[in-house]
Amino acid sequence: MGVYDLFGTDKDAETRGVWIHFGGGIGVHVRRSGGGNKDFKMKLERLHREKKRQLDLGVLDDDDLRPEMVDLYASTVLIGWKGITGPDGKEIPFNKQNAVQVLMDLPEFFDEIRAESGRIENFRSLTAEETGKNSQKS
Repeated sequence: MGVYDLFGTDKDAETRGVWIHFGGGIGVHVRRSGGGNKDFKMKLERLHREKKRQLDLGVLDDDDLRPEMVDLYASTVLIGWKGITGPDGKEIPFNKQNAVQVLMDLPEFFDEIRAESGRIENFRSLTAEETGKNSQKS
């Protein structure tokens, strides 16, 4: 296996998105957090510039930035979901407002989305459909 096999990605899949399956009928449709997702990279750089001084001084940490990071992912990375239900068991339709609410309520779910959307394996040079199938979690 060569370096292009290990690190080459499907730029179209990075921007069009891939499905990540968590089991139990739960899945998220995500763009890559980085790579070809220029909107994400631009907005993340802007956020870091705005908060750089506080971060450098140790005044802010990851928890302090969670609302901004959730908003960033809800607007530039997460583009759909299926099987997401509320505590009452009712399906929650996907939209940015609902995404922000669910990701703020469930920080571990947000952390999984952050990890999976940044994982190069999910965006290797395969079709988005194949990538989504290969990234299915048990």
